[in-house]
Amino acid sequence: MGMITEGTVAFGSLLRHDVWQGQSTEKFVLKVVLSEEEAEKLRSEGVNITEYDGAPQRKFSSGYEVPAYDIDDNAYTKDIPKGSLVRIEWKAGNKHPVHGLATYMMRVRVLEEGKGRAGSEDF
Repeated sequence: MGMITEGTVAFGSLLRHDVWQGQSTEKFVLKVVLSEEEAEKLRSEGVNITEYDGAPQRKFSSGYEVPAYDIDDNAYTKDIPKGSLVRIEWKAGNKHPVHGLATYMMRVRVLEEGKGRAGSEDF
């Protein structure tokens, strides 16, 4: 079992590779807004946290498709909307001198579906 982090989706792409500056990253990603408690828990593990509009955030990624489930343990097969509350199971990768400890998603549970559109174009 990996580590567990909860947050609110800022943007994500679990059905197709994320695109950054017009190029595929070859990764599936979720960037989540964290509570201060979750952010501190990650910092204590050596994970770097960024801030956007004063809120702590962290991006989780995987080179492989990441299974997602709803609260009733059914497969979640659509894009996760912005603003959704999610629980991410992840494992630590190597530590990078600039970016800190890598956070690789293993699976995701949608605890509460948000109202925003999914996808990085909303960020």
